[in-house]
Amino acid sequence: MPAPALPRLRALTFALLTLSAPLAMLGANAATASAASAPTDALAASLDAALRQHFKPDAPGATVIVVRDGRTVLRQGYGLADIGTGAALEPAMSMRIGSVTKQFTAVAILMLAEQGKLKLDDDLRRYLPEYPAQPTPITLRHLLIHSSGIVNYTGRPGFVAQMELDLTPAQLIDTFKNEPLRFPPGTRFEYSNSNYFLLGAIIEKVSGMPYAKFVEQRIFIPAGMADTAYEGYERRPVKRAAGHEHQVARFEPAKPLSLTQPYASGALVSTVDDLARWSAALDSGKLLRPARLADAFTAQPLADGKPGPYGYGWFISTFQGHKTEQHGGAINGYTSSVLRVPDQKLFVAVLSNTQGGAAAPEFVAQHAAALALGKNLPYTAAELGQFTGVYRIDDQSSHVVKRTDGGPLTIQATGRPRAALAPVAQNAFLIGDSQIRVEFRRGADGKVDQATITDNGNALVHARSGDLPKPGALKLPQAALQRWVGRYEIMPGKFFEVRLQGEVLAAGPEGKGALPLLALAEDRFSAEEAGADLRFGIAQDGAAQVTVEHGGRSFTGKRLP
Repeated sequence: MPAPALPRLRALTFALLTLSAPLAMLGANAATASAASAPTDALAASLDAALRQHFKPDAPGATVIVVRDGRTVLRQGYGLADIGTGAALEPAMSMRIGSVTKQFTAVAILMLAEQGKLKLDDDLRRYLPEYPAQPTPITLRHLLIHSSGIVNYTGRPGFVAQMELDLTPAQLIDTFKNEPLRFPPGTRFEYSNSNYFLLGAIIEKVSGMPYAKFVEQRIFIPAGMADTAYEGYERRPVKRAAGHEHQVARFEPAKPLSLTQPYASGALVSTVDDLARWSAALDSGKLLRPARLADAFTAQPLADGKPGPYGYGWFISTFQGHKTEQHGGAINGYTSSVLRVPDQKLFVAVLSNTQGGAAAPEFVAQHAAALALGKNLPYTAAELGQFTGVYRIDDQSSHVVKRTDGGPLTIQATGRPRAALAPVAQNAFLIGDSQIRVEFRRGADGKVDQATITDNGNALVHARSGDLPKPGALKLPQAALQRWVGRYEIMPGKFFEVRLQGEVLAAGPEGKGALPLLALAEDRFSAEEAGADLRFGIAQDGAAQVTVEHGGRSFTGKRLP
């Protein structure tokens, strides 16, 4: 879709605040592709021009491949491979792929099932007898589709503090196996890295081979994936992009991580070229029989008979009217996304060498797929209004999802800064430049009734509790408004004016005009047209002060005498 026009936002940026990266990236959607047909050089140029806008040339970026009908349409690197050396990213460079690893683990399990060495409905204790028994047995199928109820080990308190430790699979399983189940197995979907860690241990037990060696011998070599490996077990030298993490206004090297810990849930490294070979090998029948592969690409049912969102190692969804098979990954220093649109023979892979500070790979992959299909991203600006509303967190707090005239969709939790929502799929968005996903669900009447927010595999469901407050719902007396009128210095030499405008307050940067403020409380106001919030208060010296929040940033200044 075209970039939302924000003329009035600029009048209230307070000369300081900026939009988050993914919102700026929406402008890339102005590039359009020709009608869906055989790939052309014109399509390659369109893709390159659009995707290039997602990445800065002097910052970490991504490698991207787009394959249509067996032909590589785009193969490109954007940004830097290493901010320390200034080396440019090359499309052949290797990176960690994080949870994209899970689809390889799933295929390994399905291979063993085809050989008759295990059954998907076997109790996991048949292979790992030391695992605690449960009233309802946890099956391999429960693990494959994230319906086991087992707590996510990477989300447990203390995980980050010990992630540099080398642990055996048994030692890491011991850290979570005695935790109570979050729900009875099979009854609901909840993404958990523990599921695929356990599957890795089962592969080793059944095959008699280390997980790293099994996937190498049974998958990577047959599929011609010479540059894919369990990290640390690479078979030949390959250029590696350095991993980065975005901290406020700078990039830093990725935090150390022992690759014994992600294991079968996220320890692989690969290239976009090898991931394209992987997709082709799946379609060729070289690795699995077609019927077995079809199961992997089918949204598997839960105990109530209704399909969940997951197959075996893949999220199953729709995009632009087409079925999709997709998975993302996030691991220290790297993020990734692979996307298949099977009925269009379309494959997209995006590998990024940063966590934060650049457009999320899932967003980039969806954008590339849309252009390759001759379409744009899922929603026009006007259509975003269907997601607005209040979503309950608890009795004291909620998420407010809103948009203003011509502006982007934003989300704000009580007491927290507002952040942009970037569309990545039907009903799905990413928050800011993070990998935090917000997915909206519709009820039987077709209206949005809940939002699921997933962060690092931990999913929380928030029911929609109501509409947004109507503008002007809170009317304050002029005396209450007059209390905050004045000139504030919110940065050295940067001034902000608050004045009465009829029966409401209006505010803006000095000399640049002002916008009306919606009163939310006697000391809280919202600049609806700019997507900014203002909180007034009294400083310790008795002077009035204002805190302006916008785009995930906040600035506080005192009123001048």
